[in-house]
Amino acid sequence: MWLELAVYLGAVGGGTYDYIGYAGMLREKRWGMLGREDQAGLAERLAALPRGARLPLSPDAEQVERGRAWGRAALGDTVLSFVAIAVFASMFMINGASLLAAQQQIPEGNDTLTYQAQFLTAVHPTLEYLYHVAVFFAFFGSLYAFWELYTYTAYETVSPVFARLRRAGQPALRPWMYGYILVASLALVWTVGELVVIVTPASVLGGLLTSGLFCLAILWTERKVLPPAYRLTTAGRWWVLLSGILLTVLGVVSTWQLLA
Repeated sequence: MWLELAVYLGAVGGGTYDYIGYAGMLREKRWGMLGREDQAGLAERLAALPRGARLPLSPDAEQVERGRAWGRAALGDTVLSFVAIAVFASMFMINGASLLAAQQQIPEGNDTLTYQAQFLTAVHPTLEYLYHVAVFFAFFGSLYAFWELYTYTAYETVSPVFARLRRAGQPALRPWMYGYILVASLALVWTVGELVVIVTPASVLGGLLTSGLFCLAILWTERKVLPPAYRLTTAGRWWVLLSGILLTVLGVVSTWQLLA
């Protein structure tokens, strides 16, 4: 049961690699401080700070408010995305319980999306074509996003260690990541084949275990590098803490079941 829950949570909520990549894509959106013309030089100056030093952010109330305002764009974007995910996931679960469960049709193996066409054909038979078009674009969008998003994930993960890569920027890593994703994806499809088997380890490890640790790391990092005025609110810290503990515990239990 725990392993099945982990797969669902990881698939719906995404994984740590997605969140790291999203943080990197904020550079491309040029939101807030990331839109400064001297952003590259600023990154180098911050990287040169003594170990354990806090970011030299102004304590002035106006500057603090401006810094918090910059975060609202990312907050709104994230909230809107997760609300959309929750709505569509709920629709599939409710329709699945109402239509598929009554007919004992269980999506499994490689046949994970066929039965769900009934969600629309129950309204009118011709809407089946709309369902197939929607599935195509859902997969097309996801596959396209993988190539670009995980290039940012790799860059954000590796660039703090290698100054040369940090100066070269994310585009320098793109050809290498595109090649890696192509080879690794084909290898998984040819050797494993089943979609559920492929996504289960990623959902358990990336969607739960490391996401929980990521939440806890956020709390530790902001306390380490941010002045108090720029940190999360008390309510925000509690939400992140509870989320981190829950995801970590579920990740440990699910990993144990996966390896057992």
